[in-house]
Amino acid sequence: MRSPKTEALIECVMARFPGSSISASARYYEAVHQELAPFARELETQVNDMAMLIKQLTHSLSKASPNNDIAARALDYLKRNDLIGSPLR
Repeated sequence: MRSPKTEALIECVMARFPGSSISASARYYEAVHQELAPFARELETQVNDMAMLIKQLTHSLSKASPNNDIAARALDYLKRNDLIGSPLR
């Protein structure tokens, strides 16, 4: 899945570094890294926060409706994608 914000950042950097020489490519890749690194850290924080909220919601749903399998499916998704996080957070 492509992110419009990510694509816009890459296109902006591409416009600043036209050309196909080795040095132009090196400057381009360094600039892309500098632009995307903070964005990637922000996304990682958001994903971790959402995973924590989902974990809390699944706990509440399991208590309120023990026969509902949605909570188990949500936790399974978090586990399969290594998003379960630390219980100490």
